[in-house]
Amino acid sequence: MAARVALAQRDTRSLARWTEAYRSIRGAPMSLSPQLRGLYNDHHPRIAIQKAAQVGVSEYLINTAFWAADIAWGGRGNVIYYLPTLVMADDFSQARIDKAIESSWYLSERIGSRRGRRGADRVNLHRVGDGHFYVRGTEHDRHMTSIDADVVILDELDRMRLGVYERSQARLGSAELPLLRVASTPMHPNLGINLLFQLGDQRRWFTKCPRCGLEQFRTWQENVDLERELVVCRACQCELPMDTDGRWIATKPEQEEIHSYHFSKLDSRFFDVAAAIEANRSSDPLRIDEFYNNDLGEPHVSE
Repeated sequence: MAARVALAQRDTRSLARWTEAYRSIRGAPMSLSPQLRGLYNDHHPRIAIQKAAQVGVSEYLINTAFWAADIAWGGRGNVIYYLPTLVMADDFSQARIDKAIESSWYLSERIGSRRGRRGADRVNLHRVGDGHFYVRGTEHDRHMTSIDADVVILDELDRMRLGVYERSQARLGSAELPLLRVASTPMHPNLGINLLFQLGDQRRWFTKCPRCGLEQFRTWQENVDLERELVVCRACQCELPMDTDGRWIATKPEQEEIHSYHFSKLDSRFFDVAAAIEANRSSDPLRIDEFYNNDLGEPHVSE
């Protein structure tokens, strides 16, 4: 135990190191993929993530909240984690947060007692070290006021009502080192997370082809061979391996006010190419929308 505590006390300002030292899944230390490590090491004040479903971003948001509260980021460590509805916030607290605490020896020791609180306050407020981790819904204005935050996280922005993004920033008005983290599976072009992605520096994950050496980010049109049902190099057409080393490249570096990321399943070993091709050929417009939104992490609304 002493060795583990010593490891945990090193370089806690880094979210990546904090996560690998403190968090655990099934009793084993977490290991970050190369793609996620680049995101974890980015401490820019504003980050927007346009994402496919199940690519590890939700875990990143949870770890960010625990980390910021635990190290008292900005001197206070007050974190507000916003979800579209209060019901979702309650379910999230009891399922995702409680599970994270139970699976981590470190977090179990750092979480303060909740005795003396009632109802939603007990479920949606967690004391971590000297900081506080609030979970709130966004369907009512009263749930978005009264808390001064150092870190604000918006999870699934495109499912929130209009104006939430602007209101959430007001919670950071007194923060010395404000951090804003916004993520969502996109729905409508030029709105919500897609608009933030376009306003940011538009970071994409570039990997090299093992045969010809071309560095590229993967798209459905240029990297999916429909006949062979493979993800391939756009130049030499050889099959590309999944979960490979690469680097995030800002394709609009002049727009540095927001670091914006695009996460697609085309880089993930969990991507089912055959199922995606079938969904893309579907006559059901809802299934096509889900393919673009959940698999490619791209906005799409059928006519």
